[in-house]
Amino acid sequence: MKRGPLLLVALVAVATAVPLGQAVYDRSAPPRMTLTLSQGELMADWRRDENTGVRLGWAWGRAPELDSLSRADLERMGLRCEREGYRCAREATRRGWIVVGLDSVGWRRRVDSIRAVIDSIRAVIPEDSAEGRGLRDQVQQMKRAVLQESRLRVLDIGTDPAALAERWGDGHLVLAARIYAFRETWPADTLRGGVERFRVHADPLPADLYLPNKWAPLVEDSTGYRDRVYRVTVAVGRGWLPRVTEVAAAPRPWE
Repeated sequence: MKRGPLLLVALVAVATAVPLGQAVYDRSAPPRMTLTLSQGELMADWRRDENTGVRLGWAWGRAPELDSLSRADLERMGLRCEREGYRCAREATRRGWIVVGLDSVGWRRRVDSIRAVIDSIRAVIPEDSAEGRGLRDQVQQMKRAVLQESRLRVLDIGTDPAALAERWGDGHLVLAARIYAFRETWPADTLRGGVERFRVHADPLPADLYLPNKWAPLVEDSTGYRDRVYRVTVAVGRGWLPRVTEVAAAPRPWE
């Protein structure tokens, strides 16, 4: 056999072995952190291959970034920003680590408020009456909040995943990310009275999570006419790789 085909076979073998080895190492110890998300935070990609499962992509209630940061904050994140330009120089684009969690306070308050209105209407008005339209409107609001709204937020950015995990603890995830720094304001010596502030945007790596076929039925039609509600538990393992550890059906709170 010629060297060319042998080299190609060797490259394929290495390319297959490295991710497999990373996955084995990642699962060789209990998870470092876990977080349970809804379909509002992890949405299914419907371009599914029946043999390989589905992919769940991160969905954000607002952009995955931190703003109003000082230059000292940037330095803590291992970033640099020169004085020229809106987007900071190449030194401010790098691999790093982010902490993600759920901002549930406002969302929970809104859902509870809608729930109270639904219960009060149902206590006095039949659903098939003309006044029942108000009930149906409230149910639709509840469905949008539960099925579509995301509570996922970036809470912190840094260079040391272990330090971030110790700071935030379980109920959050530390994820690898590509991070980018931008200027929000200009320093006082270039704009009189200006206060120097920066914004950092983060794109998680990987951009989506693999979901085995055994759980696929629980997420299919979740935002379709069946309005199925599900919860996904994501764990970060020993090697800081995120993976799905459980998918479970959840109650439909508008019923």
